[in-house]
Amino acid sequence: MNPLDRLLAPRHVAVAGASDRPDSLGGVVLDNLHRFAGGVAVVHPRGGSVRGHRATLHPSDLSHAPDLAVIAVPRSAVAASVDAFLARGTRAFVILTAGFAESGDTGRDLETRVAGRIRDQGGVLLGPNSMGLHVAHGELRLDAGFSRALPEPGPVAIISQSGSITEWILARLVPRSVGVTLAASLGNRALLDDAALLGALPDRFPGVRTVLWYAESVPTAEEVTRVRLGLGPDRALVLLRGEFPPGDSGRHHPAPSGAAPLIPVDSLSRAADVLELRSAWTGVAGRRVAIVANAGGPARLAHRTLSQSGVSMPNPSAGLLDRVAQFLPETAVPGNPLDLSATATAGLFARAVTAVAGSGEYDVCLVVFMHPLFRDAEEVAREVAEAVSATSLPTAAVWMGDADARGADPILRRAGIPVFETPESGARAVAAALPPSRDRKPGTGPDRNTDTHL
Repeated sequence: MNPLDRLLAPRHVAVAGASDRPDSLGGVVLDNLHRFAGGVAVVHPRGGSVRGHRATLHPSDLSHAPDLAVIAVPRSAVAASVDAFLARGTRAFVILTAGFAESGDTGRDLETRVAGRIRDQGGVLLGPNSMGLHVAHGELRLDAGFSRALPEPGPVAIISQSGSITEWILARLVPRSVGVTLAASLGNRALLDDAALLGALPDRFPGVRTVLWYAESVPTAEEVTRVRLGLGPDRALVLLRGEFPPGDSGRHHPAPSGAAPLIPVDSLSRAADVLELRSAWTGVAGRRVAIVANAGGPARLAHRTLSQSGVSMPNPSAGLLDRVAQFLPETAVPGNPLDLSATATAGLFARAVTAVAGSGEYDVCLVVFMHPLFRDAEEVAREVAEAVSATSLPTAAVWMGDADARGADPILRRAGIPVFETPESGARAVAAALPPSRDRKPGTGPDRNTDTHL
């Protein structure tokens, strides 16, 4: 069994460093492994029982050689623990313990020795100083880490140097019902680096459509191009960088044909927005966007953001205007945005969305709703969700208001409609998910030298 397969699809997992203390890192990992259907072993020098699991004194006493060992012992005990598992036949490791290269020369030397021992035995190491690993693929549910958020399977993968970044993204995606196939916290990258995990995605996790890559100090434009070519055109790469190498502005020239589309983002919140939208939409035919709204100001902000991003915002044809004129109130403002006015009912929203979707004039609809005191936000959401479900037009929603408006979010998301709280965030996410402009000349327009319109 390939060492990387032992890491990403283990049959047996062992945890070293778990205890019954509430602040035990290994204990949290043990709790998180409750969904893992394979064998779970606990190694503890005092034996006994740990969180309902019988503890084994030493790896040599285990009945099976674990495919994967999760190490959460104190730094001073890490090398001995790794050696014992290597001797038992384990070849994949996740080291959660911190205090290695990030802490100074002593930690760096220890990290080099530990990683060298694993490498010499043909093994693979995630970490040290890792938050852990999440895999949800087929029947496999592996949460070999200490994240609070344990997502269901889905079309997203997250490769991140930072455990905190990984945790934040997962905590935002779970309530949005965004599934994640793989989330890996690389930590110090002593042995396994970004490129190795990114390169493993196409063959091992073919259902992944969007990859978030958070890199603190790398990559260069050339490295990004190699990753994009490896991912292929059927996956998009969302790139968030902690810093840029000297002389690198962060701009990326379009990669050769066959590369993954690049979506550079400049914030965590934007990354989460893009992942939600791309998770909900399986494909967009073109770049024509219609806005249907009940609030002129927010609709105008969405229109401005989309236009600045190079998105096509065509006005409705005369035929479409004639059709919507049959049910629009006098207070409405026809056009794009199609402003239904603050008094718009749930039924009016549904009719407007249906008309736009059935016109064939747009590829995406963005619904902008500001919750007025005299309207039930959840009723409007139900009508919009029903209308969208009856069409094939990708639709997103900006749902604005106080806490009462938030009750509509799950209604919309169950219908496959991503939800955003501001016009700008919704518009930017929509722009990022659209296919690249086919008639844009390199070096021109608002997205000069980039692949996406952000």
